[in-house]
Amino acid sequence: MVNLKDKKIMIYKAVIMEDDIGQQISKYKPIHPGKLWAYTRQLSQEEAYTAAQMTTKEERLFVVNWRNDIDTTLKVRYNGDWFQIVRVDTFEDYKTDLKVFVKTHPKGGVPKDSDLIPYE
Repeated sequence: MVNLKDKKIMIYKAVIMEDDIGQQISKYKPIHPGKLWAYTRQLSQEEAYTAAQMTTKEERLFVVNWRNDIDTTLKVRYNGDWFQIVRVDTFEDYKTDLKVFVKTHPKGGVPKDSDLIPYE
């Protein structure tokens, strides 16, 4: 089954930097230039229940073209909302599509726009 990648997302990684007075602060940098095209949908109740049985909370699925730099330490921004990556699944180890399972990011740790740095 082919999924139409018609939504745009950004994937960020945390970067530790020093501020003006030498304190360490977290900033967030995109892992790619521009936005990635992705297919996305909320998980069905059955899929969410299956994930909960394995003690993980998964709420949404993003399908992007295969990349080797996506892991569970990264954050996804889609439609103004932030998500934590819970699981990354390759389709039977083929380098075609990458399924990225996420949950809604806790409100207290959502990066602010001032915490974002541009791709270099």
